Amino acid sequence: MNSHLFPHIGKVIASTGSRHFPRMLHDLILTQLAVDATHITQLRVSAEGHTRRLISPVYTDSVAALG
Repeated sequence: MNSHLFPHIGKVIASTGSRHFPRMLHDLILTQLAVDATHITQLRVSAEGHTRRLISPVYTDSVAALG
């Protein structure tokens, strides 16, 4: 892994749970891959270990950031 990724990874981890997380994750992905958009779906795990998929997709678009 390239050491230049560490600051990006730290920013993504620090933004977990905030409204900035999708953008930070998208920017991290862009450091290695040319993508136009990132789609994120939330998966919640209860204390008992049961998973429940919460359908709340987040769409991040590279073009919108440039415009």
